[in-house]
Amino acid sequence: MVREDPNQKGLLVLGTDTGLYYSLNDGGEWKPLKADFPTVPVFDLLFVKKSRDLVVATHGRGLFVFDDIRPLEELTASVEASDFHLFSPRDGTYFHHWRKGEGAEDGYEAPNAPEGVVIDYYLKSEIKPKEPKKPGAMPPVEIVITDEHGNPVATEHGPGKAGVNRFVWSMRYDGPTKLDFLKQVEEEEEESPYRQSRAHVAPGTFNIAVTANGKTEKISAKVNSDPNLNIPAADFEAAAKAGLEARNQLNAFNESLNRLVLMQKELQSFQKTAQEDKDQAAKYAALVKQGKDLDGKLKALKDSVLNPNIQQQYDYDTIHELADFHGKLDSLVSRMAFLYGEAPNALYRVRAEELRKELDAYLAKFNALLKGDVAAYNKAAYAAGAPTLASGDAITVK
Repeated sequence: MVREDPNQKGLLVLGTDTGLYYSLNDGGEWKPLKADFPTVPVFDLLFVKKSRDLVVATHGRGLFVFDDIRPLEELTASVEASDFHLFSPRDGTYFHHWRKGEGAEDGYEAPNAPEGVVIDYYLKSEIKPKEPKKPGAMPPVEIVITDEHGNPVATEHGPGKAGVNRFVWSMRYDGPTKLDFLKQVEEEEEESPYRQSRAHVAPGTFNIAVTANGKTEKISAKVNSDPNLNIPAADFEAAAKAGLEARNQLNAFNESLNRLVLMQKELQSFQKTAQEDKDQAAKYAALVKQGKDLDGKLKALKDSVLNPNIQQQYDYDTIHELADFHGKLDSLVSRMAFLYGEAPNALYRVRAEELRKELDAYLAKFNALLKGDVAAYNKAAYAAGAPTLASGDAITVK
């Protein structure tokens, strides 16, 4: 069974009793087409011209779909000889999917086509992460996405295996700054489809820059709305704006909490070191006392917005406690991120305004603490020849 790609003359795919093969030169040379395809008899092939998909009917293993075979169509000899090549991307479409809720009966289901902008690139040799064993180590290929005005949208990281690589951008903005002291668990929870913190972008054209081994190639792609729904562009834009505003507020809040915890750790580390040596303890006695007072103020401010009686790593640990301010703001970000082409209603706007006022009041206290007690401690520490705190500048919502 041999079929020719209607979009690329000379590209043939052959189905055999033991799998698939392809030729880029009208059958002059054949290579196995793997891409995780099993060793199985192939009974029929179909190229879908519009979506550039290849559908394969097998005996005993069901139906397979190779979504968007553009990389195969563009895989010329010059591409294979290059160290790095970025293929034409597949535009993304916001399809409004129905999800089964709890209690729904189990049934057969297969994965959907890639949901987002498909970014494919070729690497002649494998690129390994610089620190693969380090927690949170990113894949080695950097993908930076900006809007048509050059504003940052998302920074992603793709795989670095030899050959054709695929990354699917979810059509969402970067998520909020994470709490460093809860980072590991937060990353695990982020994978849940029911807990999202990254706002949808509005439909439009986006620039994509892919960097591998110091070399960057650029291309653009479109994000389209669901063709089955009639959603005004203004509603998409309003939803994206609201999601970004909520994210930026949580960015500022989480950055302040990270700094509070870091300053506490620095204070406690210095106090422990100073008190281990009698001479040091006498020399720094006044500074240690000042540091303990400051540590208490930092803790009180943090505890006022992040309940110490709640295991913040686990969503369900609030069952015996009222939600703290962090939980409320985090919940708003999640709800805004789930808006699909829907402008925030009056209830959302009122709630967002209430939380913004609380956030502004908290940040005013945080910045006052930096300007007052933290600055005074750093001045005293510098005069005593002791380490100062990495306090940073005042924090505002960007």
